[in-house]
Amino acid sequence: MKSFSSKDWTLTVITGLLILVLFSLPTIGTTHEVSKNGGDFGSIQAAIDSAAPGDTILIREGIYEENISVDKDIVLKGQNPSKVSITGSEEGYPLLKVGPSNVTVTLEDLSLADALGKRCEDREVGLCPVGISTLGEPKLKVKNLVVSGKEESGIYLRDSVEAVISSSEISGSGWCGVFVGDSAKVVIHKSTVTNKANGIWVGDSAEATISNSKFLQNKYGIRIRNSAQVAISDGVVKDNEYGIWLGGLTWTTVEDCEVIGNNGPGIQLRDTASASLNGNTIRENSTGIDIYMAEVFSVNLKGAGNEIAENKKDFDNVPQNLQERLVSG
Repeated sequence: MKSFSSKDWTLTVITGLLILVLFSLPTIGTTHEVSKNGGDFGSIQAAIDSAAPGDTILIREGIYEENISVDKDIVLKGQNPSKVSITGSEEGYPLLKVGPSNVTVTLEDLSLADALGKRCEDREVGLCPVGISTLGEPKLKVKNLVVSGKEESGIYLRDSVEAVISSSEISGSGWCGVFVGDSAKVVIHKSTVTNKANGIWVGDSAEATISNSKFLQNKYGIRIRNSAQVAISDGVVKDNEYGIWLGGLTWTTVEDCEVIGNNGPGIQLRDTASASLNGNTIRENSTGIDIYMAEVFSVNLKGAGNEIAENKKDFDNVPQNLQERLVSG
């Protein structure tokens, strides 16, 4: 009998590992076409219902009046947000609901506009008239989407969802452009949020990383509270009522951002919020940095290298020695 040498053992291990890698690679699914004129399906929901996990649904030009629910690994891809629009047909429902299973859903090159109504059909299970609503523990990837609405709008991320939003535009008149709550984790990159109330609200124990994004003409550009942890970098927070508002037990870093032209404070802290501000330009606001009711609250504020100038009032309730540290270095 041939002996089993160390060389044979090495080759066996390598072969086994290669087999494991090959079996773990994602399979390439089938592409289904949705079209108003021909195609495999006439509606997006019908295509989703028929698709297998891992499939791609290509949506051709048109306005699709339907409320969509996705709870399987799938890619929804339009031709272009200017050509493919989902508008909804039922009041009180999101245009697109994702979850609650541990699935991966990718949305690309679509427009979601004008969810119907102001009343939620069932808030506890994520049925509210918003653009996208998530529930449970899905993984959501959003790229090049336009989400808008005359009444409610926005992207609502809750429970344990993990989401990446990139190169997208969110606007409307609802409570939030983007809501991140519970223990959700979100990355927002190269996106713009304009909303009548909150641009983005991050609360509970959620985590958010926001980079190269713009928050314009909201009541609150970025609003963070509870024990949320947020990192903001290379962004623009401009022409809001409040620029960045921090409360509760939140821990937030703001680096290399422009906080400009807000009607109220550029950055306001209250409660026991903690923040580190580094390398930001904070100017032309009503107040540059404000510690609200400093005699009552106990915030933790540090940082350096900020340009804080040309505000109506650069600091409010910020100790002199801290002012100097914030602009030094």
